Amino acid sequence: MKKLLISLSLALAAVLALVFGALPYYLGIKAEESLAAQQKLLSQSGFLTVESHQYQRGWFGATETTVVRLKPTLLHNTGKYLPDNLKTVLKEPITVVNHVKHGPFAGGFTPVRARVETEFKYHPEVAKVLARFFGTQAPVSLTNTVNLGGGGELALSVPAFDYEELSGIKLNWKGLSGTTVYQPEFTAYTHDYTAPSLQAKLADKGSVALENLHIRTETTDGGNQLALGSSSFKLDKFSMQWKEGFDYNIKINELVNLVTDLQIGAFINPTGTVAPSKIAVEKLSFDTKTGENGEWVNSEGRFRFETLAYGDERY
Repeated sequence: MKKLLISLSLALAAVLALVFGALPYYLGIKAEESLAAQQKLLSQSGFLTVESHQYQRGWFGATETTVVRLKPTLLHNTGKYLPDNLKTVLKEPITVVNHVKHGPFAGGFTPVRARVETEFKYHPEVAKVLARFFGTQAPVSLTNTVNLGGGGELALSVPAFDYEELSGIKLNWKGLSGTTVYQPEFTAYTHDYTAPSLQAKLADKGSVALENLHIRTETTDGGNQLALGSSSFKLDKFSMQWKEGFDYNIKINELVNLVTDLQIGAFINPTGTVAPSKIAVEKLSFDTKTGENGEWVNSEGRFRFETLAYGDERY
C-alpha cells in the first residue's frame, strides 16, 4: 500500500510538473497572438509609421522590439507651429521594447496570459531634451496585463516635474496617469486618464493653468466600420492671462489642409489684435455619445461650464 501511494504521488508530481512546465510555453503563444493584434492597430495608425518590428519568444518570456516614428507628412504640416524642443522630440524615431513574462502567475496571484513591461529608448538628442524636464525619471511608464481570455489592461503614467529657465519660463506639472481596459482584438476599449494640475508661467508674457483634467472614453466597433461609444472631458478650472496685446492671423486654410489635404483659399483667414486680458472657466465639461440606428449613425454632444470670466466680465 505504501509503495502504491508513493508511486501515485510521484506520478501526480510528474503530471503537475509537465502541466506547469508546458503552460508558460502555451500562454506565451497566446500572449504573442494578443500582442500581434495590438501591433496591427499600431501599424494602422494615421500618425505613426512602424519602421521595424521583431518578436523573440522563449519558454517563460519574450522580447518585442518596435521602432516607430511620427509620420513625416504630419510633422511637415505642423512643424512651423511647434517650438524647437518639441520638434526635436517628434522628428526622431522611438524604440519600444516590450519585456514579456508569460505564465499563469506572471501578473501576481490572478492567472493571466502575460505581463508586459514597456521600455522606451530615445535618440540621444531627444533624451537630452527630456532630461531637462524629467531628470533621471522615465518620461513614460507603461505596463500591459493580458488576461487569459485575450483582453487586458494598459496602465500608463507620466511623472511630475518642476521646470524653470533663466528666461522666466516656469512649468509645474503634476503628472498624468490612467488605464486603458480592452477586450480581445480591441473590439471594445475604455480609456480613463487624469492630470491633476499644470501651471505654466511664460516669463512676463502671461500664464496658463489647468486643474483636475479627467478624460474618459468608451469605444466599440460598429457595424458600419465606425467607432461608436461615448466620451467625457471634465476640467475643474482653466485660466489664461496675457499681459501684452498680440496680433493673430488664424490660417484656417492651412489647418484644413493639415487634417484633410484639401487646398482652399486664404481669404477666409481672420486677422486682428487681442488686447491684454485674462480668461477663466470653472467646471468645464464636454460629453459626446455616438450610436447606430439601422443604417444611420446618431451623434450628440453637450458642452457646459459653471462660470466664465473674461476680463472684468463674469458669466
